Amino acid sequence: MAKTTGIGDALSGAVPAAGVLDGKTAAVERGSRPAAGAPKKMAGPREPGGNDRAPEPRPPTHPFFEIYKRGQGKHLRWWTAGGAAVLIVGGAYAINNRLTGVLPDAPWAVWIRALIPVAWCAALSILLYWLVGVNRKTCDFLIATEGEMKKVSWTTKRELWGSTKVVIFTTLLMGVLLFVVDVSFMLFFSWIGVLHGPPVLKSLFGGGSP
Repeated sequence: MAKTTGIGDALSGAVPAAGVLDGKTAAVERGSRPAAGAPKKMAGPREPGGNDRAPEPRPPTHPFFEIYKRGQGKHLRWWTAGGAAVLIVGGAYAINNRLTGVLPDAPWAVWIRALIPVAWCAALSILLYWLVGVNRKTCDFLIATEGEMKKVSWTTKRELWGSTKVVIFTTLLMGVLLFVVDVSFMLFFSWIGVLHGPPVLKSLFGGGSP
């Protein structure tokens, strides 16, 4: 009987009481549930396709007759506009010449030859103004390009003049050396009989017929 009692005591000590289990379960449930006064999370509207990201805001529109970022990148903008204007005028001149050879010599043909180049210049001028003055992407690119150009370390006038003198002297020296080598080969081949004709120096400097 003593042994049986010991085994029962051991089993009763290993198995927890029902009250203990009920207390732990209640504690877990209380921890997983939100508090009574806590605000509930509301699910926002979802975009079609299950994407929860908010739509990106559109950039504000810029008025057509207002220069975008006036004063920034103005040098590169003016140079770009000037070069494009030269191309536009050249294109109008080419169109006029082309129409002159195609259209007959009539009063109505004169108006066509005048109006088509004018319409060409007007349309491309508006497009050019929009590109260099209104369009955000093009203007930001020109502004950033001018900013990078200002960071370039340009050569000073003294360094430029020194490099120019070196190039000129080297070119003249190489020309003289090549001339001497060429004349030497001509004299040598004339002396051994490969080249036939008047003397080399006379043929070079006009002393004989070639």
